[in-house]
Amino acid sequence: TSVPVPLAQLVARLLEKAPEARPASALELADELSRIGSELGYGWPISPTSAGLRAQRGSHPDTSVRKLGLGSRVATLWVPGLALLVGLGLGGFFMLRALRHDSGAASEPSADPLEQIEVEARAGDRDALGELRRLLETEKSRPMTGRPAAELAEARARSSGRYLALGRGYSVIKHYPAALDAYRAAVEADPHLAEEPDLLVDVRVALEQRDATESGIDFALGSLGAAGADLVFDVWQDGRGKPGMTPVVARAQKRIKDREFRALATPPLQFALDLERAQACAEYRALLPEAILYADQRSAQKLEALRVRTGCGSTRHQDCFVCLRAADVPLEAAINAANSRPPPKFLGAE
Repeated sequence: TSVPVPLAQLVARLLEKAPEARPASALELADELSRIGSELGYGWPISPTSAGLRAQRGSHPDTSVRKLGLGSRVATLWVPGLALLVGLGLGGFFMLRALRHDSGAASEPSADPLEQIEVEARAGDRDALGELRRLLETEKSRPMTGRPAAELAEARARSSGRYLALGRGYSVIKHYPAALDAYRAAVEADPHLAEEPDLLVDVRVALEQRDATESGIDFALGSLGAAGADLVFDVWQDGRGKPGMTPVVARAQKRIKDREFRALATPPLQFALDLERAQACAEYRALLPEAILYADQRSAQKLEALRVRTGCGSTRHQDCFVCLRAADVPLEAAINAANSRPPPKFLGAE
């Protein structure tokens, strides 16, 4: 028997790709099937409860295959029910697929296997890190000459993102030398990544690791500009007096004394360097106007120490900074200015 046109049309709607072309819900689908059944004159089976079964057995011994009159056509009793089940199944399948499509990447892995490798590598998955590294080495071996400019730009952007993911993943598993190598490659491909917050945090952590301090300082000062100078000063200032940090502090201090380091420093960091080098009262006094303009909290503690009025002379009770006690010396203004300016933070609030 051929499928009635209205039912065929409904099935065709269920197979539409666009969600809006399909029935909006299973309830709407059931209503459509009920309407089509009424139009075509199909009857519906008695509900298969125990009472219903007894009633069927009393009047029609062959209810399971009972025929319903339909003009010159006949239909078995289970055809409408089967149509309903098929329709509900198809509708449920396509609506579920549409819901999954709409919810997208939040609930399912990326459809692009390379993107998924990046995601897993960034989270520290060792297998994904190995795969991503091999992929980058393969891409690096491809010749760059003769390729269109747009293609080269796209390749660099893709490569820099993958190196960034590699650096983050190696930092997660605490393989800091490998993380620094990956981050260096990322910044070479895209210098703007020198300001990437995760990268700066990971480099700051790497600077405290003895197996990565030297290469970390080289990378920070060679590739990260002013942020790199801030990183090295931060690990030097924070590490002084901490157990086990003496080798790290010594390496950082050696580089801080270089002229090249000052050339990278921002005005607040330049002031902090000058304050560290000052020794005589007159030197401190000359720096105070500059402190009002530039000093941040990295210099506040040392400026506050200038308030102390003892520590010199044979008895250590004399004032070391007599020249700062005059009314026109802006020591308090310098301290207030420094305390009002937060420094760059890489490891969060302490």
